[in-house]
Amino acid sequence: MYRLILLAMAFILFVAHGAAYGQDAAPLSGELLTLEQAIALAVRNNHSVKIAKLGVGKAEDELAATRTYRRPSMHFYTLFSQQLVKQSSNISNPLSAVLPGLGPFFTISVPRRPTAIFGGQVLQPLSQQYRIGLNIELAKVSIEERQEEVRLREQTTVDDVKRSYYGILQSQSALDSLQEAIKLYRELDRVTADYVAQKVSLKSDSLEVKTRLAKAEYEALNLTNQLATEKEQLNKPARP
Repeated sequence: MYRLILLAMAFILFVAHGAAYGQDAAPLSGELLTLEQAIALAVRNNHSVKIAKLGVGKAEDELAATRTYRRPSMHFYTLFSQQLVKQSSNISNPLSAVLPGLGPFFTISVPRRPTAIFGGQVLQPLSQQYRIGLNIELAKVSIEERQEEVRLREQTTVDDVKRSYYGILQSQSALDSLQEAIKLYRELDRVTADYVAQKVSLKSDSLEVKTRLAKAEYEALNLTNQLATEKEQLNKPARP
């Protein structure tokens, strides 16, 4: 009975020490992912952040297009013309009917020569400069609004990652402590069962240890499921 009491006291001290150590160390199972790495992955691959950045690019393109309206517009045009059919007139000889073989006096023809006309005009929207300036300022405000939306979504993503990351650390620390407690409870259950068989301890002591062991295993199962859910939530912001 005295040995059972000493083992129980050692167990309580070990669990308390493990819980305090877990709050400081809080190791993650598997490969360690730092908070900075998790934030960088989430911000880089977050779908809503990508959409917001595309909105910034679109607003910048609209600003560039609006600024072009202040510049003069230049138009050039060219006209070409040429006769498709050769025009000619024959002056007939009145004696050709009397004397066969006589041709016309002469032939008048106009040569086919191409004609080209070049022109151009430059237009400057002087009366629209004030309205165009207002549109440019409106486009700048739109860019700032989109950039602020990007910062907001990035900050929201960072807050979600931090919340999930620290939740995982806390759950993992508690799970590690429970797993150590389960090992000690099982050993204590074995020792208590031997003492009961030797009639050194009461059967109620063995039942109490079994109850605590079952409770610890149940809590460990719940923490395992909770940890899996938290890891899935941490993985969601990193999905494209």
